[in-house]
Amino acid sequence: MKLEVVTIDTDTTVHTLYGQQMGGRKSYNPKNKGKKSYPPMLTFIAETREYVWVSCATATGPTGKQIGDHLRSVRVALPPGVKQIYGRGRFGILLPGSRRRI
Repeated sequence: MKLEVVTIDTDTTVHTLYGQQMGGRKSYNPKNKGKKSYPPMLTFIAETREYVWVSCATATGPTGKQIGDHLRSVRVALPPGVKQIYGRGRFGILLPGSRRRI
């Protein structure tokens, strides 16, 4: 299937750490309260539910620069036939600092 228009869904999730990995921090982790975790950013193509890209953010959540870098990587990873991209994300992903041209 060739798509010329896609909608990308971007959000963060929680990846619980076990042991002493660097960079982990105690933060929002509903299933394992009090454990250290990473908040990776994930992006999928909404129409096909295909995974496109994942980036590791800081333990406190992604910065505007990290979101911009992530979205630029997503654009490069999309199939060559895609001509128009719509994006969806939760509030933390759509911060004013990340609304730059990608």
